[in-house]
Amino acid sequence: MFDPHLVTAAHGHVHQIDVVTDLLHGNYDSITTVGDVFSNTVLGLGVADRLDGEIVSVDGQTWRIPASGVPVIAEPDLGMPFAISAEGGTSINIELAPGTTQDQIATIVEQEIHRQHDNLHPIAAVKLDGTFTDVLLRTEHRQDPPFQHLDNVLRREVQFSFDTWQGTFVGFSFPQTNNDQIAIPGLHLHAISRDRTSGGHSHRATTDIAQLRIWLDDVDIAVPQSRVTHALDVLRKVAEHGGPQQRQQAVNLMELLQSANSTADDFAQAIALHDAYLHDPYLEKP
Repeated sequence: MFDPHLVTAAHGHVHQIDVVTDLLHGNYDSITTVGDVFSNTVLGLGVADRLDGEIVSVDGQTWRIPASGVPVIAEPDLGMPFAISAEGGTSINIELAPGTTQDQIATIVEQEIHRQHDNLHPIAAVKLDGTFTDVLLRTEHRQDPPFQHLDNVLRREVQFSFDTWQGTFVGFSFPQTNNDQIAIPGLHLHAISRDRTSGGHSHRATTDIAQLRIWLDDVDIAVPQSRVTHALDVLRKVAEHGGPQQRQQAVNLMELLQSANSTADDFAQAIALHDAYLHDPYLEKP
């Protein structure tokens, strides 16, 4: 399943498994593996099965950062519910001034995309190496069914702060105007330290001495058939028990998901509609 608004001719390529809405709404069971996603890629990130840690892939090795905060090697058969990888291409290399914050790095990446006038490749894969100050990383505890919404899980996230830190950040910058049901807009980074003793999702970091590498890429969003089948199942419940507008929207989305022209956006809308139905206090749920 591809989103025609995101897919263009390639000179680098990003591949995303599942839409972010599916993860946000608590679908944490595996739909792919480390070996399937990160073989022959430049870099990548994701989350482990049942949200059992953040995933970072760099320099031909993939790591999982569990709730302890200490990275462990992620074996090829480790499952993931969500992941993004980059095949790369020709990189743009930038030396960053000391004191550059993560927010400022996000702006630099966006400006570089615009400076290249590369509207056909609006997605950037990013690698950031060096020494940093005021670093705040996070991971989360393994979840068990029934899964909670990701917002609830992250209220109990595990955080790790460092006055000084050496290592690598990898991630992706999607357009701020991107449909945030499909991908995470803005710069999203995962980190692993040079000595492989710390890592996780990056909340903030400030450069001391650091080099930024940017690959401008196109992207495809793949939704496994198992998740599409799940979406059709829950849409049938909405079509039968939802409010009048929800019922019609469910029927329309079922038709789209079963057509040859279905997109990742159709799937994301289906998950969001089911979530709205579940949390509608005026509807009785069978």
